[in-house]
Amino acid sequence: MKTKLLLSAVVLALCASAPAAFAQGSTTFTTGRGLNGTDYISPTYLYSNGDNLDYSGVGFRLNKTLRHDFDLIATTGFTRSQRVAGARADSSDFDAGVRWHTTTGWGRPFAEATLGYNWWKYGATRDNSFTYAFSTGVELQLTDKFSIAPLVGYADATSYDGGGDFYGVLRTNLWLDDRWSIRVNFSVSEDGNGFGAGFAWAF
Repeated sequence: MKTKLLLSAVVLALCASAPAAFAQGSTTFTTGRGLNGTDYISPTYLYSNGDNLDYSGVGFRLNKTLRHDFDLIATTGFTRSQRVAGARADSSDFDAGVRWHTTTGWGRPFAEATLGYNWWKYGATRDNSFTYAFSTGVELQLTDKFSIAPLVGYADATSYDGGGDFYGVLRTNLWLDDRWSIRVNFSVSEDGNGFGAGFAWAF
């Protein structure tokens, strides 16, 4: 999405086996603990490779339960590109929004909507834009501690040239104990691919 880094990423094919597995009675994909509906903060290393520039940096996510089926979500990211013609591009983002989620017999479907702002600069050139994103997906509990959450969405930075981007994300989470987990995310979009790795602390 122009200079806006999309956290996490990738293939929805991983969830294609869910209905078949449920029909065979092997699992319901809801036994255990995921991240939706959990209060946590999460620092994350970010990397994305686009058509013109590669970015890396750090991001932070806050998830706060408002009620049993509604979460407040807030993310921020600070990334920098490789040096090109003696200068680097810097991008900073802040987004906040809500997530609705529920539990079914085969998984935990959810939908997210966020609004935010992006600041970008390269040398003496500076730009900024409001941003928004909508996404929907499902959280699947593969074990009582390990879950995946494939999703698809659309995001746009309203003031930048070009239209918005469709993207796909695969979020993964492995709980080490009641408080700490490891998160690894992959993303694909029309602008390139992304990767994120970090941990979550539940509070």
